[in-house]
Formats: sequence, C-alpha cells, structure tokens
Amino acid sequence: MPAPTTASEFVDLVLKSGVVEESRVREFLKKLAEGSNGIPSDPARLAGLMVHEGLLTYFQAEQILQGKYKRFTIGKYKVLEKLGSGGMGQVFLCEHILMRRRVAIKVLPTTKAQDPAGLERFYREARAIAAVDHPNLVRAYDIDQAENLHFLVMEYVDGVSLQELVKKIGPLPVLRACHYIYGAAVGLNHVHEIGLIHRDIKPSNILVDRHGMVKILDLGLARFFHDTDELTKKYDENILGTADYLSPEQAVDSHTVDIRTDIYSLGATFYYLLTGQPPFPEGTVTQKLIWHQTRDPKPISAYRSDVPPEIIAIIDKMMKKKPEERYQTPAELMQALAPWVTVPIPPPSEQELPALSRAAGGGARPQVAAGPITPITPSPSPVSGNSSSVSTLPSLGPAGVPHPPPPQTPPPSASELYPGVAALPPSPPLSSGAALTPSAALGTSGASPNSAETGGVSLVAPVAPAAVWESLSEQLSVETTAAAVQSTSTATPLRVSRRSATAASRSSRLIVLAGSGLLLATAGVAIAWYFLKGSSSPTTSPQTPGAGSTSGQRTWIVTKATGELNTVPSLREALLKAAPGDLILVREAKISEPPLRLDRQRHKNITIRGGLPGDTYPVWEATGGGKPMLEISGVEGVQLQKLVLDGADLAANGVFLSGIVPGVVLEQITLQRCSLAAVRCQNVTGSAEQPVHIRQVRFLLHKPEQIGVHLAALNASTQHLQITDCRFEGNNNSVGIRLEGNSQNVLISDGRFFQIRSALKLGPVPLKGACQGTFQRNVLANCAEGLVWDRQVPKAASGVKETPGKYSWQINGNYFFSVREIGKGEGGGGPLEGLQIRDNARAPGCGEGNLGWQIPERALPQPLKTDPNDDATFLRLPPQAQLLGSK
Repeated sequence: MPAPTTASEFVDLVLKSGVVEESRVREFLKKLAEGSNGIPSDPARLAGLMVHEGLLTYFQAEQILQGKYKRFTIGKYKVLEKLGSGGMGQVFLCEHILMRRRVAIKVLPTTKAQDPAGLERFYREARAIAAVDHPNLVRAYDIDQAENLHFLVMEYVDGVSLQELVKKIGPLPVLRACHYIYGAAVGLNHVHEIGLIHRDIKPSNILVDRHGMVKILDLGLARFFHDTDELTKKYDENILGTADYLSPEQAVDSHTVDIRTDIYSLGATFYYLLTGQPPFPEGTVTQKLIWHQTRDPKPISAYRSDVPPEIIAIIDKMMKKKPEERYQTPAELMQALAPWVTVPIPPPSEQELPALSRAAGGGARPQVAAGPITPITPSPSPVSGNSSSVSTLPSLGPAGVPHPPPPQTPPPSASELYPGVAALPPSPPLSSGAALTPSAALGTSGASPNSAETGGVSLVAPVAPAAVWESLSEQLSVETTAAAVQSTSTATPLRVSRRSATAASRSSRLIVLAGSGLLLATAGVAIAWYFLKGSSSPTTSPQTPGAGSTSGQRTWIVTKATGELNTVPSLREALLKAAPGDLILVREAKISEPPLRLDRQRHKNITIRGGLPGDTYPVWEATGGGKPMLEISGVEGVQLQKLVLDGADLAANGVFLSGIVPGVVLEQITLQRCSLAAVRCQNVTGSAEQPVHIRQVRFLLHKPEQIGVHLAALNASTQHLQITDCRFEGNNNSVGIRLEGNSQNVLISDGRFFQIRSALKLGPVPLKGACQGTFQRNVLANCAEGLVWDRQVPKAASGVKETPGKYSWQINGNYFFSVREIGKGEGGGGPLEGLQIRDNARAPGCGEGNLGWQIPERALPQPLKTDPNDDATFLRLPPQAQLLGSK
C-alpha cells in the first residue's frame, strides 16, 4: 500500500494494523484536538506524537509510515521492535498477545526457509538452544511456524552486547572485562558439560543484562560433538564462524573442533574488551583467517599500559595457536580468572543500555545497586520437559568448578571500578608505576562523553529496519518479494532524537516529537471530528485485574472459586499478572504447579502466602521433576509464608535461592519430599540491613542423603543469611544444614535437629578463603554427628604454594542429647583453629568427638519431648540459665 500522505491516512493505517486499540487512538486524538496545537497534518509528526505517548513503538511507526500495516503478529505474538540480526535470521522484540510476556523471536527469512540447508540448520539451532538451561545462556521457549514463517521464541535479555558497550565507552576497565569473560566462561562450561560447542563466540554474542548477569546467545553454529549429522558437510560449508574471532583450527575445518575453539574465540573477545579492536583489525576475510593461524596480534601493552602481566598471560594462553596449549576446559579458565573476580562490580549504567520506546516497555528505570556480576548455577541434570511458561529453571547437580579466594583488600569504590557512574566521586589515580593486584586492577580508559545518550532496555540496540521486514509484512501475502525489498530499501529511521545531526537532515519524513507553534490543520480537524462524533464519553482500554488499586499493592487470590475480585486459578497465573510489591494469597487446600521462576523486576518485594483460615496451610505440590519448585534468583524482598511445599519425590528442591537477594524471607513453611536439598542457596548474598531469613521452617527429611538447607558458595561467599527457629526431622541418614565454600555473617540459631545423621556439615574451605558464622542455642537429639568439619585442604596448582582456608565459628549455648560425636573432623582429628566454644552442654552418654572439645554434662530435669505434632514442647528446653549454669 502507498505510504500515507496525510494524518487521516496514517490514522487509518494504524487502525487497520491492529497494534493499538481504537479507543486509545480516539482518546489520544481528542486530547490533541483540545490542546493548543491541535492535530498535526503531517503523518510523520503525528507518528512521533503517538510514539511519545506510548501508543506505537518506533518500529511500528516506521513501518506504517511506509504503508506497511499488515503482519504485526508472529503466531500468537505481537511485534514491538526489531532488535537485530542473528546468524540465521532477524530478531524481534515481541509480546505474547494474551500473557503480555516479552520475548525475543528469531525469524528465519523465507528465502532461507526454502533452502534445505538453511531450514535444517535453523531447526538444529533450536534443538541446541533447547538443550541448555542456565542463567549465563539465553534460553529458548518454543519453536513454531506461522504459514511459511519459521521462528524461534527465546528469552528476552534486558541489556547490551559487549560489542555495543565497547563501541559506546571504549575499552573496558580491567576488572570489568575480567568479570564479563568469567561470566561467559561459566556459560561455556555448561555448554561443554552437555556436549555442545558454540563455535561463534564474539563480543556481539555476549550480553550483559541490567543486573550485570552475563549471557551468551546465538547458538546458531553450535553442534553436539557426538552428532553424526553431516548437514554442513553435505552442503559444502567447511568454515563456519566469524573471521575476527575464529580459531586457527576452525578456519581450516569447523567440523573437527572441540570446546577449545570457543576458548580461543573468548580470548579474542577478551582482547577486544581491553583494546577496543579485534586481534587483526585490518585485512580481508581471507587474510584474517590466515593471520589467526600464522601471526600474533598486536601486544595489548601497545594499546594501554595498565593491564597486569597476569591478565595478558591469561589471554595469551587462551589464544595459543595449538589447542593443546590453551586452557583445556572453561573450568580451567574460570580457575585462572577467579582471583580477579572476587570484588563485585556494578551493573551497566542506564546511559550504557539501549533505549526502547514507551510502547515497547522502555522509559526511565531505577538504577540497580552494585553486586556480583556472574553468579554460578548448578551443573546440568537431565532436561525435563515439564516446566512453567513463567520461566524455565537451571538444572542441578554437583558443580565441578573451582572455589576462588575472597578479596584480600577492601572492595574498591564503584567509581574506581566503573567510570560510567558519574554521580560518585572519582577515585584517586594510581601513582606512576604502581603494581596492580587482582583486587585493585582498575582501568579508567575509554569513557566517551558523547556515547551515553540513551537509556532503556533492549536485547541489542534497536536498529532501523532494512529489507528484512518483508518476511513478515509482505511475504505472507500475495505480493512479491521483490516489491517488498524495493519498498523497504528506502526506509528512513524514525528515532530522530537519537540520531546525529547529519542523519537528521536526510529526509523530511523523519519523525519529530511535538513542537510548539503547530497549527490546527484542516485535515486534523477532520480527523478529530470523524473519531469523536457520536461518542460523548470515550471508552477506555480494558484494565488488567487489580490495576485499579490505589494503594500500590494489589492482592491476587489463587482459588478455583469465582465471583471474588482478582482471582486466578493457579499460582503460575498469579505470577504472570503480579507486579512488584503485590500479595498473592493461596486459598485452595491444595495446588499443583510446574517449576516456577520469579522475575527480577516484576516480582521484587512480592509476598506469596497461604490464605486458609486458622493454622491450616495450603499444600503446594510439584508436578515437574528434577528442578526446584520455586527459583528466586536475584529477586529482592520476596516473602514465602504459611505454605506446605511438597516435592512429591519429583522436585529437586522446594526453593532455590541464588545471587543477591536481600530481604528474602522463608517463614512458617514446611518442606517435604524433595529429592535433593529442600532449600538450596547458591552464592546467596543478603545485606546487613536486610539479611536473608529462613525462620520457623519445618524440614521433613525422610530420604537418605537428603539435605535441609544447602549453602553453596561456588565463586563467591554466602553472606548475611540467618536460619532461625527451624525444625530438621530426618531418618537418621540425612543432613540438616550443609555449608560449602566461603561464608560470612551466617547465623544458625534456636534450631531443633531430630534423628539427623549430621546437624551441620561444613567445608571444605577454599584456598585463602574463610568460612565464618555462628551456631547458637540449638538442640540436637538422636543424631549420629553434631557438627562435622571438613579439614581437607584443596589442592593448589602444581608448583604454587597457597594459604589454606580457615574456619571462624562461634559455637555457643547449644544442647546435645543422644549425639554420638558432637564435634567431628573429617580428614583428621585434633584441635581445629578458629572455633570459639562456650556455654554448651551435653546429656550423659554423648560423645565429644575427635576435635578435643570439652563440653560439660548436664542432665535435664525431665526428658525431652519428641512428639513432632506438638511444636510448643517438641525438643524445647528449660530456660538456658537453669540448664547450663557455669562451666
């Protein structure tokens, strides 16, 4: 259809497109007509106003201004923006029409869909992405076909690619680059463990989201190294990958490579982050492929002098010509980088993130606080097909990754690590010749005063549409592809406010926002009259249930009953509708839910609470196997209260916590029938003001080797976490609390441990690490072991002398009844340094263990009550002063 030449024609196309409700258009035009400037006659100006008001996205307005009003949907998704191009198609930001969830959709061009090799590779890409489920990898949700369009539905990442980041601010500070490469290595480690090779690692395929999480995308060239598929060989495509970051062996034959090719490409990406240039910025594609095999890149020291020799040595090893001379696995690379990522760094600033239109979810966002950049997640377990569309969950299992040491110096300020934080005072410059350590190697190069002009959200920066939209707007219709290409090839970008002055002068069809002095044109009056006649009270668009609340907090009620306001049939549906600060009440006696994951933004400060009368708690039963029932990763302030979480011997965990989660509270809940740990905490960090609380929780551990609470700090430290007034009841072969790795400000208090093999099991402590906490006022009854300390020292690298990790625990005011070994050292007996033991007591007959603890005997005036149905008396002691007395 021809491009609109009047505002009336433009509005007509907007309505035909179906991207915005007619009632909203009517309301908007009425507002314009009543204003001082009226309705502009120029369609471009009117489009700019509609974008500014959030009725249209940039992309939608651009397309309609070209006369393209069809196909703004892909299957059951509405197209919002064009995000970029991948190896096998165009990527669009879309929104599920019913659930309103934003996703990234990769669409295979119809020309490639007609090519057998292209179509097969696209579906192979879908299978490759579907095989991964890890926070450091972009997830896939679905693959589908709408008429002759094939598309892949993926996780939408709210962030910026490393390529765009360096383009904006220049080479990165050293520690910031180390964190990003480390995060990518974590993702690659998972790729390697499940038998995949990425084969296209480069800066544009590594994203950093708004919270600082690193994610690898575009597994378009990935393949299983056990796969016997000869697809690419069949079509004579020996070299796959990007020349600037391609390994020497992949340039020869991409079908015989292994994970070490990704390590080389990641090394080349590391080089780019520190220099702002690929290893071989000059030359043709053929020359670059040859130079990767025969030349060394320009030394990093020739670009900048502040990169420590240790980092240069890591990059050199990553980029060795011979694969056998590189790091052999991503886990080895993680170990080399571990000392350089112990200090948390802030996430990207608003100025560094790309902008979206208001209609696509852009606009001002709150700045996120600083925190660890790359939390590790568990290693894989068999993939389960039963997962909620709220999100999928990371697989679980023992993580074979090294434990890095904690920072040896106080953390640098945000401005030292992150020059983009202009609000913070600058740090003093390093003196000439000052040596840099892993905790203090701070770069300051590359900040550009003109590079931070956008704020908002995107997978990658939105780009102007070229001749790619024909696959949606034209090729599904009877019009020819040639006409579509010709129509889109003259597209003029819409976002004039974000373009240079030179680009702004290219076309009179550029959209501009409302300016002063616009006259009410005759066409504008006609439009207003046309839409406003016969409607004295304009209609409004439907509201989401609960949206009318004026208190700021909405309440969603999970029940199958009808007639009450804001009711939903399942917890999953409630989470899809919930906003920050909302309350979800479960008023069904029993609900069955697939694995659920909370969203960092949408679910901040929400409360999920049982809503039955009296002391009856709703039972939440798992329906999916091998994954946690609920994952809370990086979501602050979540409260889970008054529920029974029943894993049904299917779920790996009841609750999985990871990352920075201050203010999270698990309270008055019961966890039962989980196959691994009832609660798993992975690299969990609270704060001094808002610690993570697990209190008044009952753990029923009736399977061998089950764990009540598993605290695992795999690349960081468990910090500011309190487990208080909890009950751990087992079958004499389970563990109450398991703590691995570094810890700080961990409190275990007023707990009751009954028929547990080990009440608390700690260690090993990483080299140069520290495990610190307090165990106080707990009662242990009928347990084989009280507190078990792993005394084994992890092995250091060959020829390297490392300081062993240390324990620092206070063991105060606890009572041990019928415990065979109160304090036990695994790996050797004898006194253990770093423990303060006072005011504890044991019943007659308890063994003190092999650590030499001197704990006095104190008989109780009456036997302990062991009826689990009477919480008021179950393992309750007389007042402490009467029991223990003086030693």
